[in-house]
Amino acid sequence: ANWNKYVTWTLSESFHAFEWWPCKQVLSDKIDSTHIYLTCDSNCKAGSNGLLKRTINLPYNKKRYEWKSHYPINYYLISFAVSEYHDYSIYAYPENGDSVLIQNFIYNTNGCLPYYKPGIDNTAELIELFSEKFGLYPFANEKYGHCLTELGGGMEHQTMTTIGNFSYLLVAHELGHMWFGDYVTCASWQDIWINEGFASYTEYVALENLVSLQDAKGLMSYAHSLALEEPQGSVYIPFDDAFDESRIFNYALSYEKGSAILHMIRHEINNDELFFSIIRDYLQQFADSVATGDDFKNTLELKTGDDFDPFFNQWYYGKGFPRFDIEYAQLSDTLILLVNESTSSAETPLFQVHVDYKITYPQGDTTVRFYQSKNVETFNIAFNKEITGIEVDPDNWMLNEPGSIKKYNNNQPVFKIIPNPANEELTLNFNFSLNNEEKQIEFFDINGQLLYTFKTRKNTVPINLSSLKNGMYIIKSKTQDNSYTQKFIKQ
Repeated sequence: ANWNKYVTWTLSESFHAFEWWPCKQVLSDKIDSTHIYLTCDSNCKAGSNGLLKRTINLPYNKKRYEWKSHYPINYYLISFAVSEYHDYSIYAYPENGDSVLIQNFIYNTNGCLPYYKPGIDNTAELIELFSEKFGLYPFANEKYGHCLTELGGGMEHQTMTTIGNFSYLLVAHELGHMWFGDYVTCASWQDIWINEGFASYTEYVALENLVSLQDAKGLMSYAHSLALEEPQGSVYIPFDDAFDESRIFNYALSYEKGSAILHMIRHEINNDELFFSIIRDYLQQFADSVATGDDFKNTLELKTGDDFDPFFNQWYYGKGFPRFDIEYAQLSDTLILLVNESTSSAETPLFQVHVDYKITYPQGDTTVRFYQSKNVETFNIAFNKEITGIEVDPDNWMLNEPGSIKKYNNNQPVFKIIPNPANEELTLNFNFSLNNEEKQIEFFDINGQLLYTFKTRKNTVPINLSSLKNGMYIIKSKTQDNSYTQKFIKQ
């Protein structure tokens, strides 16, 4: 909407506070309190951080607005906005806390407040929800609020967001920043995930709890679609890009993939009560201070007892995402899944994750979960119903590129070599008809000299090639009823 109002506002993130007030731009050195006095024409109002302590009439048709805040604040979160504003204030009533003032400076013109009022009013139940999930609104002794401006989106200025509209997800996102970005701030711009990934996930939490799970899942699908457009990108900002604002605020990576990996952490924990308890503990530990991605990882490990190094090396520091190609067969009362994981980036060749599989049959469906610990895995499931289909990650917990799902074909070769050519390791994938049958494996050089041999009953057989020189080799498999030979290249 165009309200034909002049408005002046500040926007300092990430390196621009010094352009309008003298300051030390160091994230780890939070300012302990602020007194911000703003003089403007008497027909205007000036909004800022904290509480409005006094409004003083001055000569020449001027007014001074005196704002004070006694919460620690980072340099880029100090702000003001001035326009012909109307003050529309409401309250939130979070459990285990007093009422929270929500003070909104909206253009003082016909139709503006009615237009935005429904969106503004959503703020109250969002504060109540987030206080339940993440801990009491961290600046409850002062206020939360909005200053309407011509900003394209919003900026989470502490206790009073600068905002361009009141769409549901924008209001939720900027409010979420009060916990994630303001109360606990990223320790460096390389760890912007601490701010933007978490705030983006509060949008999902809002939809899931206050709108519908279907809407929340739609939002996560959208996040995945954007992240899939960055197959070579990491959420963590490399040092060389730490001063490039276009990289810091890359929407697909810092926001959407950042939100997606929090959703995956929730799936890995597989216990919502524990997941939100971990977030509350993390916020309390780093309250009014700064944190890194590793700080959150350490909180996860302390609370769960699990090692999250592989997860963070893959999803936070690593690049890209996995793809799962499935081949399955049903032999008697056993379902066999052969899962081949490939990835979008050579820098992250493996994602070790829990994967859900939805198995459908005429009477219904069931979902099982397996841990993918290497690129090629075989999983056996006791299953005595006729299978009509298999779906990978049916509830869209994980960022992954859709792969193929094929039923075993009897005309397939006895085994496949993955990859071929190979470097340090290859995997022999035997067809399902040989499940649990003893197989003798023989390795020959190109001149036919036997190098070594061994026996196995496994259908997925990893083989280390580090002792072999580069060149062409022959693998022969022998069973009680047949033999099969195939060449491969070590490079």
